[in-house]
Amino acid sequence: MLKRSVTSSYFLFFVAISFFNITLSHGEEYSATYSGGNFKIFNLNVAGIHVEAVFSVSIGNEGEILFSLKQVNAPSGMKESSYGEDNVITIPTVNLGKEKTYCLKLQYKPEISTVMTVFVLSDWFVNEQSVFGVAFNATDGFGNWKENLQETSEFSKIAMIMSNGNNPTEIAIADSKKIDRATELGMKPLVVLSSIFFNENYSLYEDYEERFQTYIKKIKNKNVIWGTYLIDEYDWIAIQHGYSPKKMRTMVNKAIALVKNVLPTVLTIGVAATVADDLKKETLLGFPISADWYAEYGFPNFDLIGFDLYWTQFPLCGYADNSLDNFFKTWEKYAENLKDFLHPGQKTVLIPGTYETADSPISVEEHLRLFSFYKNKQLTDPRVGAVICFLWPSTSGMIGLRDLSTKKKEIWENF
Repeated sequence: MLKRSVTSSYFLFFVAISFFNITLSHGEEYSATYSGGNFKIFNLNVAGIHVEAVFSVSIGNEGEILFSLKQVNAPSGMKESSYGEDNVITIPTVNLGKEKTYCLKLQYKPEISTVMTVFVLSDWFVNEQSVFGVAFNATDGFGNWKENLQETSEFSKIAMIMSNGNNPTEIAIADSKKIDRATELGMKPLVVLSSIFFNENYSLYEDYEERFQTYIKKIKNKNVIWGTYLIDEYDWIAIQHGYSPKKMRTMVNKAIALVKNVLPTVLTIGVAATVADDLKKETLLGFPISADWYAEYGFPNFDLIGFDLYWTQFPLCGYADNSLDNFFKTWEKYAENLKDFLHPGQKTVLIPGTYETADSPISVEEHLRLFSFYKNKQLTDPRVGAVICFLWPSTSGMIGLRDLSTKKKEIWENF
């Protein structure tokens, strides 16, 4: 994600049966599971009665979401229960937050009946199973971070926070201000801790534990941190600095273990540059990958791991076929290989390339195709845990999403 010089089975977070809690806008709390194309809301308290509502969720041929109330399981003592079966079709590129209210009528005596809101469709999207955001919207060196946060808060759930420097105390003081502002805007802080754990040669500091403890003690609002971004393209870094796969993985896992020990509910996130043995002869990012990188050692123990592959890179890397269709095929190949090496419970980060270069402009229609491609992956792959677009502000050689046309920005803001 951090660039160098060239620089559910449909819905997310539901593998088999997973549990979560959501608070509806009208104050009711419910728990839910997702399995086999059905989304179940159970233990819903309706006028003191516990019921289970089952929704059918699927993806249409055009990528649209088909969402309907399928059945209601009420206690046997109920004389009557009725519910709507109105299908809702929501086109991702138009409006994912389209609101539709599903109501349930319960009657336990002829003279007593209750109509209760079971589910509001917009709640499904407000409480997304995966988290969407843009890269570097609260980062030193990429314009005014306060302005970037304000601008992206309308659509980005993630505030990617990084402060320059090497001193843990100074970094923490700067990060704290950004964390405070992010939470005020309703965003999830994702703090970049590379400089806390790794020196200029990307070797783990000998006193990394002390450095992290110093940093975290100065973060007064550490309880609101959503995730920590520990290292970028660790495999490319290892090759560049001559580290063995085992050494690199060991260093990264030590950092991960410390974060999880101190902040057990905070996610750890990293990015791999390439992802598989059979790609070792490809030089998409300018280097070969040795056969033992993943087969022998696997990925580090990140909660979420992504990989870099952008359509804009294709011309830079000498692909004979630089078409968008070929990009999609290549991306699929990398993604499938990445999944082969995921640990149990490990999820992926989608990183759409939302920047352009002066030599490689992308039309509105092509942005729409890219958006639809990634949106479909988000909706259909339960192993996707986050979507982080690269990138919001412009930087050397790259025109960020912020500085693209209004039509292009609106496409990605609809995520």
